[in-house]
Amino acid sequence: MKYSTVVFDLDGTIADTMPGILSAVKYALNKMNSPILPDEVLRGFSGPPIVDSFQSLCQMSKEESQKATLFYREYYDEIGWKNSSLYPGIRSVITALKQAGARLFVATGKKEDVAHRTLEHFFLDHFFEDLVAPEPGIKFRDKEYALDKLLGNHVQGAVMIGDTPGDIVGAKKNNVASIAVTFGAGSRQELIDSQPDEIADSPEDLYGLLGIEPIKGYFISLEGNDGSGKSTQAEMLHRSLDNLGYKVLFTREPGGTLVSEKIRQLLLDVDNRSMTCRTEALLFAAGRAQHVEEVIKPALEQGYLVVCDRYVDSSIAYQGGGRKLGIDLVRDINAPAINGLLPNTTAFLSIDPCVALTRRVEATAADRIEQSQMDFHNRVADAYQKIIQNDPDRFIIINADQDKDSVQSELLSCLLPRLRAFEVKQCK
Repeated sequence: MKYSTVVFDLDGTIADTMPGILSAVKYALNKMNSPILPDEVLRGFSGPPIVDSFQSLCQMSKEESQKATLFYREYYDEIGWKNSSLYPGIRSVITALKQAGARLFVATGKKEDVAHRTLEHFFLDHFFEDLVAPEPGIKFRDKEYALDKLLGNHVQGAVMIGDTPGDIVGAKKNNVASIAVTFGAGSRQELIDSQPDEIADSPEDLYGLLGIEPIKGYFISLEGNDGSGKSTQAEMLHRSLDNLGYKVLFTREPGGTLVSEKIRQLLLDVDNRSMTCRTEALLFAAGRAQHVEEVIKPALEQGYLVVCDRYVDSSIAYQGGGRKLGIDLVRDINAPAINGLLPNTTAFLSIDPCVALTRRVEATAADRIEQSQMDFHNRVADAYQKIIQNDPDRFIIINADQDKDSVQSELLSCLLPRLRAFEVKQCK
């Protein structure tokens, strides 16, 4: 690890807060009866003190800019701050730094209470020892002041990571190393002109620049009967975790690789009704073997959070239970395919199989497996229950008989505590 102390800017470095900033600025301009400038101009509000930006970008007087700033705060502090997301992958970088033993801090021009709320909202507050932000009623000076307040004379082994020239200049004035990130709101050319020590074009670049390795990945699978809404929830979960700053890989079974997708076509083709149950089970295992070696294992080794739409439990339930091959036989068939790799967490979407299948068939044409008789799908549901009973700690049970947003909310409320516990364990 190259640095023992790392100071992050918040807006444009950890969190993409631009949507909330733009909406708050427009709200203030409307209140001031001022023209709404193009978004390209208003993006300049990210970084410098808001009151200064109203003067420089909107040509307001000092008094007008102070009044506009109050309107801005009125909207942003209540609504705008929620309209943000973490940059995909930044969470994993922060976790890796903490795991390596770095001391982490935040220096931001955002109001202190809003900055704390933002970190808490994204479950990042436990990573950082301290935060410097404008004090109530006092104009934020600059990052030079913030870094001096945070570090004092203890600048050796410290680095500032930010997305604006102000972050870089503040670091230089404190004799602190600097890394400019170009994935934020700042201008790349302006950042280059400020002469940072290093430039990161993505959160991934920070691993090498900071001298750290990615943390161990986390594997999530989603299971359920056909029509449970599993694929929809897997895609929604991918987006939700992206917004929380996780480095996410979304994949599916059968499929996920070129070879495995060709096997998928064979398995689901309605013209292949003569396929025997054992052939079906072996084909699923073959596709999974390729998928694990080519996609899932490498992604986990690189620190990804892998979200997989179906995995080995589907084979055990569908071929072991539904096709009556037996749970133990299908588990044995898949043993060399998964080579001991099971998900950290499996979300099972629970719904009456008859209701689920009716919902599924009404949506699109049924594939070869979905066209099986209802007693087949009931046996699948029964097999899932046996799998869950044999490995209860791995599963979270989600009520899938509700609207998709409610299902996603329940899924996140069950999953996020597990992810936070995993992060904490990684950092010990």
